[in-house]
Amino acid sequence: MLAYLPEDRKWQSPFCVVGGNYVCLMHLILEVFYTVAIPVHNFTWQQGEDAVIKMVYKENSTPVDLTGASLRMDVGPAESGTKLYTFNTSDAAPEDDLDDEAVLGEDGSINIRVPRAVSLPGGPLAPSVSSVLEYDIFLRMADGNQRKILKGQIFVEASKTLWN
Repeated sequence: MLAYLPEDRKWQSPFCVVGGNYVCLMHLILEVFYTVAIPVHNFTWQQGEDAVIKMVYKENSTPVDLTGASLRMDVGPAESGTKLYTFNTSDAAPEDDLDDEAVLGEDGSINIRVPRAVSLPGGPLAPSVSSVLEYDIFLRMADGNQRKILKGQIFVEASKTLWN
């Protein structure tokens, strides 16, 4: 079971410029406690925006080395059990999904890249723009133990500008 602590802005999206491209960074710090329910965090994503979800996974206030660990994040409609898209590390990817959107670090860092194409017309989340989606994130450690580390809802806000 996990709890999370905001780094600085209480879940507001801090922004930065990376390589000349605008990237939305969402910072989360995950802390393991065995008496607390799975943390819930809701996101609002802008249609057509490149985003990065950044987290630090900790146990007893110490970042956990995620070398050899795998991550999977499924996103789908709130009212059904279907999935529209999976964000994952390469070793957790099904054979037809080798995008490697998630990267794990020895410093406990978890970075999940949300490419703009997933929400633009033709993308897997495009039919759900302006609808509520649900997600959860599972982390499988190198020793095979697996746990849900975060869950919540995603609202993809429609954009007038749909630039590929």
